[in-house]
Amino acid sequence: MTIDQVNIMKTWLLQRATCTMEYIWEDLGPLFWPRWIKRGVCVNTQSCSWPPGMRCRSSGSRSLKLLRWVSENKYNYNIVQIYK
Repeated sequence: MTIDQVNIMKTWLLQRATCTMEYIWEDLGPLFWPRWIKRGVCVNTQSCSWPPGMRCRSSGSRSLKLLRWVSENKYNYNIVQIYK
């Protein structure tokens, strides 16, 4: 096989063995930092391997440390109402 044929075959196999992911940005609101978190979701409902048989699935979860703004002023009703 020529180098061009090998590259075409590699590209084809890579396309057949790749599951499509969609990334969604979730807004946690103004009280959190970072405010936006990106989450990946599997798009393929059919097999994404060659030969067919493998499916897209979650690789697990990851713990994130977020900062949350909290008011020390207990008498300000507007701030307290945010948490209800």
